[in-house]
Amino acid sequence: MSDMIEITQPITTKDVKRFRGILIAFGILNIMLGIMAMGAPFVTGTAVTLIIGIILIVSGIFELMHVFGSDCRKCGVFDFFGGVLAIIAGGVIISRPLLGMAMLSLLLVFYFISDGIFRIIASFKIRPVPGWGMLLIGGLASLALGIMIWRGWPLSGIWAIGVLVGIRIMFAGWSMLFLGSAVGSAPTLFPVL
Repeated sequence: MSDMIEITQPITTKDVKRFRGILIAFGILNIMLGIMAMGAPFVTGTAVTLIIGIILIVSGIFELMHVFGSDCRKCGVFDFFGGVLAIIAGGVIISRPLLGMAMLSLLLVFYFISDGIFRIIASFKIRPVPGWGMLLIGGLASLALGIMIWRGWPLSGIWAIGVLVGIRIMFAGWSMLFLGSAVGSAPTLFPVL
């Protein structure tokens, strides 16, 4: 319990320094993964789409198993239809990966825009800390990526998942790398994001 950081208390430089090496290592790993994802956008997009389809099918199966294993038949009606819907959605995504990529790209629009807004807000919350500018740039990039996908939708679904997720992962890596590197010169206390 002593290694855990309380969310309600401010994070100290000492707390962050304990995880500095891990932050830098994950930053470098994210940069490499982002470059790989951008290098093969269709492969990355197809893989992500198929994984989500499989997850939906497995989730639907578990939901149906719960329904048939429960004693309360009335309670399970919504769970039953939810499980069936998840299996159908997963099956459609797997059988039609291009349609799945188009739908996932629409979800990415909402993700990137909300992620960008939250990162911009977080960057201003930690503003005196060195490296806050990279968090701001990452937030602006996420916001711009969301808008870019939206403007090219549905055709953007073919390339968007791989390229844009790769760019997002790379920016997250740079943010981690810069924040981990800047910890040595950070003030004693800074607010929680």
